[in-house]
Amino acid sequence: MSSGHRSTAVLIWIGLFKLVKVLALVALAAVLLARLHTPLDSLLRHAAAGFGVDPDSRHLAPLAARLHGLGVHARVAIALGALAYAAVFLVEGVGLLAHAVWAEYVTTIVTASLLPLEVYELVESGSLLKVGVIVVNVAIVVYLVWRLRDRGRWPFTHAKHSHAWAWR
Repeated sequence: MSSGHRSTAVLIWIGLFKLVKVLALVALAAVLLARLHTPLDSLLRHAAAGFGVDPDSRHLAPLAARLHGLGVHARVAIALGALAYAAVFLVEGVGLLAHAVWAEYVTTIVTASLLPLEVYELVESGSLLKVGVIVVNVAIVVYLVWRLRDRGRWPFTHAKHSHAWAWR
């Protein structure tokens, strides 16, 4: 596989990864809004059991306890926040799948801007999943910066090509 095809394949995988995030966030919002008056801790326990995960595990039990006290307004706020993030990830994913240079810029900026929040969350309550998410997001940012620089489209370098600021 040539480096051009490999580079395009990585871009497609990143775009698909963003779209999977969209599906997860929309599903979360849908559950939160559809079950406004069902205790969230019982929903979490039911979902965990459905996936074969012990709902009383040391990871899920504290989360269930935190979810128990969330009221309707907090659930709606979380659902709206999830939908807002889903909209951003949808724009990124579709743009990357369309090979739009603007989507590379947007994805780089958005992903990099969320890293401090992810690191804070890791420090507050670390888990291997959070470490994995941070590693994947750092890899995405590094890859996209490399890709933009390699094509002469990174704004802080001298352009290799005359179309350095093309927004195709």
